[in-house]
Amino acid sequence: MARLISWVLRHRAMVSIGWVALIGVSGMGAVRLPGVLTGASDGVPGSRSVATIERAVTSGIPAGTFFPFLVLLTSDHVDVRDGRFQAAAREIEERLHTVSGGGAVRSYWNTGRFDLLGRNRRTALILFRSNVESLNKAEVLTRNIRSAVRQVRLPDDLRALVTGVAPMYFDLNQQSSMDLLQAERVGVPITLVILLATFGSPMAAGLPVLLALSVVMVSAAALFLLSGVTSVSVFSQNVVSMIGLGVGVDYALFIVGGFRAALAEGRGVRESAARCV
Repeated sequence: MARLISWVLRHRAMVSIGWVALIGVSGMGAVRLPGVLTGASDGVPGSRSVATIERAVTSGIPAGTFFPFLVLLTSDHVDVRDGRFQAAAREIEERLHTVSGGGAVRSYWNTGRFDLLGRNRRTALILFRSNVESLNKAEVLTRNIRSAVRQVRLPDDLRALVTGVAPMYFDLNQQSSMDLLQAERVGVPITLVILLATFGSPMAAGLPVLLALSVVMVSAAALFLLSGVTSVSVFSQNVVSMIGLGVGVDYALFIVGGFRAALAEGRGVRESAARCV
């Protein structure tokens, strides 16, 4: 450790530049992390539910059958027999067929199934089965499906909503990310004010926060890379934020406090830095 500290102190400019470069590169991955996080978890291997699905898939049933997307086409006044309603349903079907990873589309208009119509005859379900192999992958597909449905220009009195298990987890994912950002917007300034009151110096107060935010960014980029080989839960972002800001600020606070104490004892800058680390 002593040798490492000595090396860092001798090459502090190079180390600083290296960290700035790492943070800059990490930022490109960190900003893309929310788009790959998943709120769902696939079934436990060996469980009865997973075994049942595996047997069904082996027998020829597509895996996407077990987590379909439901497009709810509804109106307060227009009847399903109205030409506008039928035209909107047909256009939604066409858009769904263009979704990458898409599969079969089923509705009253291409199957004749009355159970896909609401009892009030102003609501209809359009079932979309994707070709993805897991619930996590279906969740990620939600954004593309909703984008396709939004491209349909509906009459003012018609609405189309995409729901189902995968979209539900997708929405939980998005809400959790928004809550996390809101918490950071509140927590970081408060932390900075407390540190400023403690140290009385903007540099000493800002350093722990800067280091903690840097760690969070690098860790978020690592999670983004990890998402390429496995599913990464939305809650991992919360863990990174809590540990990065909480523990990061704490230990940076110890180091800054130790450095200032060593300086107050009359030690030099290099010796103070080495002792506090």
